[in-house]
Amino acid sequence: MAANAGVRDVRLLDPSIGYLRLSAFYAPDQAEPKLRAALLLLQDARGLILDLRQNGGGDADTANLLLSSLIDPKTTSVQSIETRSGLTPQALSTTSLPRFPSDRPVVVLVDRRTGSAAEFLAYSLQ
Repeated sequence: MAANAGVRDVRLLDPSIGYLRLSAFYAPDQAEPKLRAALLLLQDARGLILDLRQNGGGDADTANLLLSSLIDPKTTSVQSIETRSGLTPQALSTTSLPRFPSDRPVVVLVDRRTGSAAEFLAYSLQ
């Protein structure tokens, strides 16, 4: 699979801090198995560093899927679209990925080359 479906690095920096580096968001059918394995490794970490530096984006559905696994499961929307008829909340995907506990801190790293779906994930987590 090309570029490991965007999962560049996943590890425990010490027993309590997880690190996940994503270089792009591939289509869910390609990315989901890799993200599942990464999140299973990180599920016991007390905190997570999500590295999105130089991630130009990619498939918005995959970013949405990952977002749903990182936030409180009671959250159903993180953004709304404003039209002339008013605001319409945009529903989040229900995730099939393992959930990272929402009561644990997540730090997101971005840079000037972070774009598109990666920006969506970063600002939604903020």
